[in-house]
Amino acid sequence: MYKALATKGMDVWPNHVYTVLVKMERDGLLKGRWTDARGKAPRKHLYSLSREGNAEYDTLVEDSLGLIMEHFFEKSLSFEDIGFHMRLSKEILGGLAKWSDGSAFRLVIVGPDYNPMVCFPKFYYSVSEAYPNADVYVVKRPWKRGLDGRKNLKVLDGSRDDIPLRDGFADYVLLQGFPNSSPVEATLEECSRVLRDDGSVFLEIPEILTKERRSPYVTNFPDFVLRLFYEHYGQDRIVEVEEVRNLLLHGFARVKSIDVRGKIIFYAEGKLPRTPASGLEILDMNPRTKRGVTAKRLA
Repeated sequence: MYKALATKGMDVWPNHVYTVLVKMERDGLLKGRWTDARGKAPRKHLYSLSREGNAEYDTLVEDSLGLIMEHFFEKSLSFEDIGFHMRLSKEILGGLAKWSDGSAFRLVIVGPDYNPMVCFPKFYYSVSEAYPNADVYVVKRPWKRGLDGRKNLKVLDGSRDDIPLRDGFADYVLLQGFPNSSPVEATLEECSRVLRDDGSVFLEIPEILTKERRSPYVTNFPDFVLRLFYEHYGQDRIVEVEEVRNLLLHGFARVKSIDVRGKIIFYAEGKLPRTPASGLEILDMNPRTKRGVTAKRLA
């Protein structure tokens, strides 16, 4: 432990580590026990986090993530490079859907409450700016800060498994990840419900939330923060890419995908009548109790 702390640049010494451990145990943050002596091996004092220690750890992680995400949010409100993000939106979304700059359509974007990979404000602004004749609807729980400044950008209070829009409302739906609160099939069914009969769906999944691309370890700080964020807040499921593709093929005639900037983006078109799909194996990071939803459908 002393060596690990020292390599991270902390000014510690062996006796100091023991002092801190004893204090943490006395304060109820650690549980300690002695091992039985075997042969000539000395007894060892093993420590583990207590229930209070785990609660304190979660608080420290949440506070640290809060600081990082606040900084990320501030950076995301800067429009110095909005042109770059507009070009990126046109290249990815416009390229898949073959939109022209003057295209008029209704796009509904549904994502988690907050997510450092997919939910930063600059993306929503860039889409609305790139396609000024389109109406862009962002569905998520209320933020502490609003998204203002664009007449064709509206934010609705809702979630990925309860979109507050009527049936057949949208030309396109962009789904950002799968929530733990509902089965994957139910989430896709809800997105399909608000689509027109000739509508199409985008599905965006961070690679870190896929079984195939999820590395067992991280080698840099940004990836470490992302993994910590997903595991701590537990909003999203880990899915298998090919099973998601097969599930989309139950609802759409044509499905294609591209890899962009650490994400996998599916594009499905040719909406089909819904039929029962085979089960999709899901690994929950932090399973939540399924909650009933009663959001009012908007005209």
